[in-house]
Amino acid sequence: MSTQYTVDELKSLGQLCSDRLPPASAFQAMFLYEMQRQTEVEKLFQAQVFGLARADATANSTSARVQKLEAEMRKLRPQVDASDVQERLTTSKVHFTAQQAKIDACNTQLELQDQRIAALVTSFEALKAVQTVDAHAITAQEALTADMTTVQGDVEALYDERDALINMLNESNSRIQKLEDLVRQLTLQISLSTSPSNASPAMTQRLPVQNTNGQAIELAVPRGTGLSNGKENRLPARAFTPGEQVPPLFNGASGLKAGYRDTVLFSSCCVARKAK
Repeated sequence: MSTQYTVDELKSLGQLCSDRLPPASAFQAMFLYEMQRQTEVEKLFQAQVFGLARADATANSTSARVQKLEAEMRKLRPQVDASDVQERLTTSKVHFTAQQAKIDACNTQLELQDQRIAALVTSFEALKAVQTVDAHAITAQEALTADMTTVQGDVEALYDERDALINMLNESNSRIQKLEDLVRQLTLQISLSTSPSNASPAMTQRLPVQNTNGQAIELAVPRGTGLSNGKENRLPARAFTPGEQVPPLFNGASGLKAGYRDTVLFSSCCVARKAK
């Protein structure tokens, strides 16, 4: 049992110990500090308790959500597996359909090849039988075909020569016609220049002509009487008839025939004179 002190005793004790103990304000400050510390400790304890309670509540809520999500995942797993399997089945069906189409195409081609092979075998047997029965007829037919090919080549060569001759004759006729026109012009100018009213001491005259390249040149022609009256007897143009022999351009070792040689020489002289 603790000792009870009266107020007077406490005061006497205080007076006796006043020179050894701190003042009362220090005790009061110590008591206030202890009381405040206890209050802070209680607040901290309560805050920790409340924090733990909230943490427990959050953990419980999180655990509940996790359990709910796990349950939903367990429910969705069969659906995902089923959709994956369905997608694989669809892809497999598409692949199977494509492979079946390719197989059908291959079968069709094989049938066509079989038909062609059968037709070739039949044709080969027929040709073999015909060759065995009538080999000489086939040889004669081949020889006739070769002869026909040779004859056809000769006919085509003759047609080409005919076309070349016709072109050359047409070109020669056109050149001769131009030369005749020039001669007529020269004759007319000479007749005018020899008249008493138009006499001129000049011995040559220049005529504007156009060469084969399209260039305009002047041709110096001596004045005098015309060498031709512009009227010549020409043979009518002959058309090529199949089966008719075309007259050759060359006459053995003597070169060109007379008519063709004269035409070529006359054309060459005209061209050289124009070039000058």
